[in-house]
Amino acid sequence: MVKSTKRNKNKQPRVNKPKTAVKSIPRTMGNSQVLQSYLQMLADPCGSAMVHAPYNGTDSGYLIRTRCTFKATNTVTTTSTADYFLQWTPAGAAANGFIQQRNGDSTFSTYAQSDFLTSGVVAKARPLASCLKWVPTGPVTNRQGVVGMAYLTGQQVTATQSATGVSYADMLNGCNVLASNGSSPHEVKWLPTISDQSFTNPNVSIATEVSGGTVIIVLLGVDATNGIANGYFEATTIYEWTPAVDQGAAPSVRRPIPFTTQDAISQIRDVGSFLFGDSMAALGSAAKRAAGNMVTTMLTGATYMAGRRGGLLSL
Repeated sequence: MVKSTKRNKNKQPRVNKPKTAVKSIPRTMGNSQVLQSYLQMLADPCGSAMVHAPYNGTDSGYLIRTRCTFKATNTVTTTSTADYFLQWTPAGAAANGFIQQRNGDSTFSTYAQSDFLTSGVVAKARPLASCLKWVPTGPVTNRQGVVGMAYLTGQQVTATQSATGVSYADMLNGCNVLASNGSSPHEVKWLPTISDQSFTNPNVSIATEVSGGTVIIVLLGVDATNGIANGYFEATTIYEWTPAVDQGAAPSVRRPIPFTTQDAISQIRDVGSFLFGDSMAALGSAAKRAAGNMVTTMLTGATYMAGRRGGLLSL
């Protein structure tokens, strides 16, 4: 005899509940904030927060802001006007960073930088952001002459190059921007090249430095006192550096930033305004445009609200 089994009416059939997938937090917002911070540091090396650059590799170091201020000295002539050429390549640092020529000089020469980078504490360094300024001084009524500024993706001259056949007028004609002395803030920003991503010994001149991002200021017929131009130069640079072995410290390896330097710089709509004008305003437009492309790129995700930077002191 076969037993019949009765179905329990109160027992509900088993239903396999779908597993809830753990959604990963999108990283677009974080990436956008990193991008904004880096662009802001490029636009304002003097006052922005210091952040690591999106350079290739896992290289890492400590961050420091350096400032070098000096007069456009001249011991050759005692005229009431002065001509001056100054080239600044942050990758060259102390050994070969500043190249200068003063009116009356027959050749270019290296300006000896002396700061933290040359203290013996630093084993190697690389530039992250930089700018070069000419600040005229003295009575406004005495201002005269022309100031030229340029940005190059490599050095224009070296310390061993002869000045024969190269006049100050020639160097001025090679500048991107010309302005009357003191008529506007004379500041040129710096952008990195591929060569700038490599760590180098700041006390040793090497061949790759000639390919580093370079900024130039040329003075022609600027008012002077006994041949010395009335004003001063100021170079501000943010470096990433690693300590010498006898310092007993080493940086930790960090995760690379998930975008490149070229990705970041490509967000600058008007490179000319960035280099020689209102850099913060130029970046504001670029970042807002990038935020609109959040669906198609990983670099954005938030609107970049950039403030406008005030003018430089020129009196």
